[in-house]
Amino acid sequence: WNQAGALLSSGQHKISWRYSRNPGGAPDELLETMQPPPFRVGGAWLDNVSLLPSTPSFVETWESGDFTANPWMLSGDGNWSITDSAQYEGANSATIAFSDIEAGTGISQLSIDIITEQGGVLKFQVLPSVSGPFDVSNVRIDDIIIATYSTPLEDWLAQEVSIQPGKRRVTFEFLKNPGEVPDDIISGLPNTPGREGQLWLDGIEFVATAPPS
Repeated sequence: WNQAGALLSSGQHKISWRYSRNPGGAPDELLETMQPPPFRVGGAWLDNVSLLPSTPSFVETWESGDFTANPWMLSGDGNWSITDSAQYEGANSATIAFSDIEAGTGISQLSIDIITEQGGVLKFQVLPSVSGPFDVSNVRIDDIIIATYSTPLEDWLAQEVSIQPGKRRVTFEFLKNPGEVPDDIISGLPNTPGREGQLWLDGIEFVATAPPS
C-alpha cells in the first residue's frame, strides 16, 4: 500500500479517483502481444480515506498531566510519561528513561502529525542526559533525522525547526543501546559523567505560517 494525500484550500471541491485502461491508446492487437510485468493484476484498491483538518498554532507544556491536550502518538518498546522531576516552564515535562525499556535494546517514540498549507515553525526545549553506547535521542521529520543528542547536558537546549507545507510527522525518539552491545559487556562499561540515562522534553510551540492576504 502507498500512502498519498493532497492539500485542499477552503471552498467546495470534487475529489475523484480514476482508473484508466490503456491510457496510451495502443491497438488491441499490440496489447495482446505485450508481456505484462509479473506483479501486475490489472486492478487498483483504495482504502482508509479520511479528511484531516489543518493543524493550528499550539503550545504544549504538559500541564494537562498527560498526552491528551494535543494528538500525540506513543509507540515503541517503552512509554513516555509526564513528570515533575524537571521542567523548562510550568510544573511538568515529558520524559523517557533507559529503565523504561525493559529489553536490553529498544526504542521509544513520541510523535505528532502537523498538517499545514503554508508550513510553519516548531520550537521546543530538550534536556538530554544520554550518552553512547548506552543511549541516544533523535528528532525526526517524516523519518529523516534532523537532530541527534548523544551528550549529557546540564541546561535545557532551545531548538527550532521549519515545518514544510503538507502532512509532516514529527517524532522525538529515545534509543536504548542502539548498537546492541551484549548485556554482559554494556553492564561493565563505566558510565559517562553527568549521564542519567533520561531525556526531558518541554516548551513545545508550533506557529503556523499565515496564508498570504
